[in-house]
Amino acid sequence: MRRMAVSALAGAVLVLAGCVSQPMLLQSNERVEVSELALLVADVFDMYKQQPTNLKPVPKADSILGKDWEVVGYIVGDAKAAVTLNGAQLLSVGGGTAMYGVLAHKKGENPAQSYVLAVRGTADANEWKVNAFSADKLPLSADQGKGTVAKGFYSIYQTLRYIPNTANATAASVQAWQSVRDVVGSAPVTVVGHSLGSAMSTYLMTDLASRGGLGAQVRGRLLASPRPGDDTYANYVASVVQDYVVYNNVSDVVPQIPPGSFAALKNEKILMPDNFLVKVSYSPVCSHQLVSYAAGLGGIQPNRSLDFWKKRMKDSGNSPACVEAK
Repeated sequence: MRRMAVSALAGAVLVLAGCVSQPMLLQSNERVEVSELALLVADVFDMYKQQPTNLKPVPKADSILGKDWEVVGYIVGDAKAAVTLNGAQLLSVGGGTAMYGVLAHKKGENPAQSYVLAVRGTADANEWKVNAFSADKLPLSADQGKGTVAKGFYSIYQTLRYIPNTANATAASVQAWQSVRDVVGSAPVTVVGHSLGSAMSTYLMTDLASRGGLGAQVRGRLLASPRPGDDTYANYVASVVQDYVVYNNVSDVVPQIPPGSFAALKNEKILMPDNFLVKVSYSPVCSHQLVSYAAGLGGIQPNRSLDFWKKRMKDSGNSPACVEAK
């Protein structure tokens, strides 16, 4: 009864907001692909949590990333921002270099076939502090007509740098998108992120496609994405990235922030309860948890039992009760 009531309420909210209120039709191959990409990002998150001071952590051997993928390089940056009010700086928050993502390709494949750039979500107090001030606006002054971005998210993005996964390698002096562009060359690259990582993935895929000149080589798959900028910026993203999709759980509150004049990206798929192939709890944590998205989209498969999803949820430090059989 409670599930039906929440589903009906969610549908009503979407109707009032002018969104499609019926379950989004998702093809089986789309579900599997996005679920597996979500697991890659979950592995990146876990790598950071297990080794927060290591800028080049090694994936666990039994993880999806460790078993099936080769890490080519790492994305590192600083969670810091100057907090302002009416133009006056009040304080600075955050600081300290951390690992945010990996550039990888499938083991046994020629890297020229394709790459994945996986960017994790918020994982520590510094990042939460910066996120709290993302409602500050930052016009892209060097790119007139391209809109305004969320200052908190973008402040981290501007610090991102690339480190090759080779002995004694250090971070490049240029922004991450420039290094990634040079590494992938003419190969396709899929940028995937969750939560804070979705906002930074938006900036990454847009810069790769536009400033980096990669154009249609760039794809984006974003989960639980906050609003990375205003409507002008959302239109700009849609004009330069030909293939991207945003997947947002209707009961997840993060896609509604920052509030005010910020806007969701254009190609957004609102996931209703009937879209999920396993039951995902409506709690705030479970609704936003990345493994909930992966389990809900991927469902029960020969190599993805309910026990697998519950264990994967526990491995990420969350309650296995977030996912249940329908």
